[in-house]
Amino acid sequence: MHYYGTVWNYKGLLAAAADKSVDHPKDAYFAMQNIFSIFDDSLTRIPDFASTASTTVARRVFGYRKSGTGKTVATVWLSGSVPSDSNALTPVTLTVGPADFTDPVWVDIRDGSIRSIPPAQWARDGDTYTFTLIPLYDSPVLIADRSAIPLATPQEEWKRDYFPVPQHDDATVTGLTADPDRDGVINLLEYALASDPLQSGTGSLPVISVVPSPPSLPPAFFSPRPPRPHLPRRGHVRPLRPALGNHRHQPRDGRPTRHRPRRRDHSARSHPLSPPPRHHSLMPVTQK
Repeated sequence: MHYYGTVWNYKGLLAAAADKSVDHPKDAYFAMQNIFSIFDDSLTRIPDFASTASTTVARRVFGYRKSGTGKTVATVWLSGSVPSDSNALTPVTLTVGPADFTDPVWVDIRDGSIRSIPPAQWARDGDTYTFTLIPLYDSPVLIADRSAIPLATPQEEWKRDYFPVPQHDDATVTGLTADPDRDGVINLLEYALASDPLQSGTGSLPVISVVPSPPSLPPAFFSPRPPRPHLPRRGHVRPLRPALGNHRHQPRDGRPTRHRPRRRDHSARSHPLSPPPRHHSLMPVTQK
């Protein structure tokens, strides 16, 4: 944002271009989507929620109860200093309660990544739960029961990979029967064949060849290009692992990323999670 007679103001949800048009949504834009996807009137604050941790660094911890199920959503972040551009994570052993978890997951509110917490890394003692080596930093993360977290479908993930945010709810562009590149292949086929809906061409369509002999053999179907990497199943999340490694989502070659910006310091964030080919993000909030 640029105020008249002043310098640029870099706060806000959208980054502006030099001509004062919107250049791209910031990380904060997607973080707000993630927050609104989870925190609604179905969550109530747990007033006597308490915590202890293996670190002396100041932290903030709050607990919420999901109506209907009673499951817990806990928010945690390190609050000992002013937030920085570093994404470095600190593994912390955290004990919280009173709580109720059946299938706990770790959620990064900033980028929407979700990881399961293996049984070896959490234990229950009555209504108190201890989580071992949970990654924390100066941005809020959640320790939540998976039933309280809305997960995006593979098709929604595919839509986010190819289309900028303003087009996500435009059925004429991203609808299943739309054909934004006008090559005669609708989005449903582009999705099923793992092809680019914005690049014109029918090279990804299957080729039918009829085998003349013996006559009892059925037609054979061949794909002229290898399929894209595995798309995650709905509700599937990756496990936490003790090995350190960088898991930041990297764009595929040639894929524009202006609509999914990241914080400036990519190399500083180490994550005790294995680097998967893809990861779930939270279900986006769309205006009806």
